[in-house]
Amino acid sequence: MKRPYKALPPVEVLRDLLRYDSDTGQLYWRHRRSGVSTTRPAGHLNKSNNRVQLMIDRVSFQVHRVVWAMVTGEDPGDLTIDHIDRDPSNNRFENLRLATARQQVQNRAGWNRYGLKGVRLSLSERNPWRAQIAHNGQSIHLGNYATAEEAHDAYQRAAAQICGEFACFE
Repeated sequence: MKRPYKALPPVEVLRDLLRYDSDTGQLYWRHRRSGVSTTRPAGHLNKSNNRVQLMIDRVSFQVHRVVWAMVTGEDPGDLTIDHIDRDPSNNRFENLRLATARQQVQNRAGWNRYGLKGVRLSLSERNPWRAQIAHNGQSIHLGNYATAEEAHDAYQRAAAQICGEFACFE
């Protein structure tokens, strides 16, 4: 089976090549090379996913995975690295945590035309606002409510219980 993430170079190699600034979450090259500055952050912002990437020996790596390995001493392997504040360009270690793919999805902000995650308009005339949450690939109906805010409150309670620290209410 193919690994979902490329194996990182050994931690000793990463630490020899790069310096991590814990205040900014930026990586800097330790040694000056052709076209590489030691004073500018290493890597570039991939505008398609807003993640910072860098090249090591012509292989692209996501900076948050490199930061995780440099700080903890371990390659995250098949686990994802979740950005707690949901800003994929914020690679300060205190903003990173190991997560399964499912946990990382739970931390995503949701958008709908009503502006409330877990809420949609139902065809019910009496209580037109429906609250629902997805869990283990299933949609769970949380009830119908008189207002969108009541439905969102029901979603928030369920998300806190089901998703724990990965719950996102936006």
